[in-house]
This record gives sequence, structure tokens and C-alpha cells, in this order.
Amino acid sequence: MGNEAAKMIGELLKSRGERIAVAESISAGNIQAALSSNSGASDYFEGGITAYSLRQKVNLLGIDEQKAREVNCVSQDIARDMAVAVSLKFGTDYGIGTTGYAEPWGEIKVPHAYYSIAHGGIAFRGGCIDGTGLSRESMQIKVSNVVLKDLLYHLDLWIR
Repeated sequence: MGNEAAKMIGELLKSRGERIAVAESISAGNIQAALSSNSGASDYFEGGITAYSLRQKVNLLGIDEQKAREVNCVSQDIARDMAVAVSLKFGTDYGIGTTGYAEPWGEIKVPHAYYSIAHGGIAFRGGCIDGTGLSRESMQIKVSNVVLKDLLYHLDLWIR
């Protein structure tokens, strides 16, 4: 579904003359790969940043270090900040941010992720994705698919 949704997103963005950039952590570049996989992607996809570490989220995206440390870089607020920051950094209409745990880690028993979509420098959509029972790779793919479907839903509604 990811590439099909990405193709439709690309067509909608291109028809409106809008562009998108992506800041990924948990989704590990999968959203960027999906958005750039279609011919003519440079008409709507500006680029992205895959920042796994706190250091890179701070250095590349300007995420507040103290706020990020308090939640180990995993929260709805961090996803929102990533989406807004990448949109501003790349000068795009839309920005996407993803962060989370792709597998159990320490006290985290259930994989989960947060995502946010920003438009015009304001985060307006987002959510939490449950990864119960998923492998690391399956969780990364699920996050990518959920985010792309949510963006497509928004763009499709907006165009009607």
C-alpha cells in the first residue's frame, strides 16, 4: 500500500504545486523511499532527514535537547517538532515526522510510534501507532504505511 499511496500523494501534490519533506526516525527512510520511488518525484518531494539519535535530532532538526531527553526522543511532541522543523528546513508546504520504538527496549514492552504531519509550518495531524506482535521491520513498514495513508486521506479530502 505504501507505494500506491505515495504515488497518489505525488499526483495530488504535483497537481497543486505543493512540496513535501520528511524527518524520520522509526520509519528509517521508508517514507522517503516511497515518496521518491515514482517518476517525477522531484516535482513534489524535496528531500528528507533520517535522524535516529538524539544528537542528530538536535543538530539537524533543532529539536529541544532537554525536552527530547525527558522522553528519550519518543513522544507526540517530538514527532510534531520534527514535522514542523523539516518543513521549515526544506522550505516545503508539508512536513512529516516519525519517532518511536520499533521493538521492545528497556522498560518499553510494546513497540509504538508517533507521527505528525505539518502544513504551512503547523502540525495538524498525527497519532500513535501500536506495534503489538510486530517484528522490527514490520513495525517500520506499518508506520510508513499508516502515515502515507493518513496524508493521502487529508490531501484527498482537501481536494474535494
